Amino acid sequence: MKEFTFYNPTRIEFGSGKENTIGAHIASAGARKVLLCYGSERIKREGLFATVSQNLADNGIEYIELGGIVSNPVISKVREGVELAKHHNVDAILERWRRLRT
Repeated sequence: MKEFTFYNPTRIEFGSGKENTIGAHIASAGARKVLLCYGSERIKREGLFATVSQNLADNGIEYIELGGIVSNPVISKVREGVELAKHHNVDAILERWRRLRT
């Protein structure tokens, strides 16, 4: 077996109002451009996309969108994300975020 190192830093945040702090967290990690992945367009209709994208902009972070993400995505969607990330030279990926209903 070939030697390798796998490093996978991940931050998972849950709770009320986290969409208002995401930009600061991403900026503190040194990221300036993110791939913003989400499922359906509902996230835009309900206003969460606007809140998150504005928070990113307020923290000097650009974003590239990739919609249509589902659990266990097909390989073509994964490849689309990889190509977007490479083409736009993103620093981080923000994915599968949503506002839970109570």
